[in-house]
Amino acid sequence: MDQLISQTNDIIEGLVTDLRDGVGNEESVDNLHSVLANQVPYIVGTYKAQQWLGDEAFNAIGRIDEWEQDNFGEVTTDFSDPEKVANLTYYLIAEELLNKSATYSSLWDKQNDVNGPTVVWLEQANLNQIADELEALKA
Repeated sequence: MDQLISQTNDIIEGLVTDLRDGVGNEESVDNLHSVLANQVPYIVGTYKAQQWLGDEAFNAIGRIDEWEQDNFGEVTTDFSDPEKVANLTYYLIAEELLNKSATYSSLWDKQNDVNGPTVVWLEQANLNQIADELEALKA
């Protein structure tokens, strides 16, 4: 479990840094997760990925398996590639963390309102508020 806490804290730090650096500024709220977690690989290199996954590797594989089954009805990730497993784990945990941000959730709900969705463009003030909320989640 200590490895998962460490991974989550690493992901929070990466997200906070990116948000404070303006990653996601002038993006729509529904694109923020993709911009933060899908544009550039979080981990490059097999050894680094293996080290980062550590004793959480099988839990990461289980998380990915469940997510792909739920979303696509099949699993396509190559679990023999630690880089792919680590980066998809980053993607999934980043999504979970963003959803814990009250600001992000509120903006998401506003954008996806059933009475008439509107595009919500993010400003640096929004990103800073989300970053503050994510920092508060660190263990």
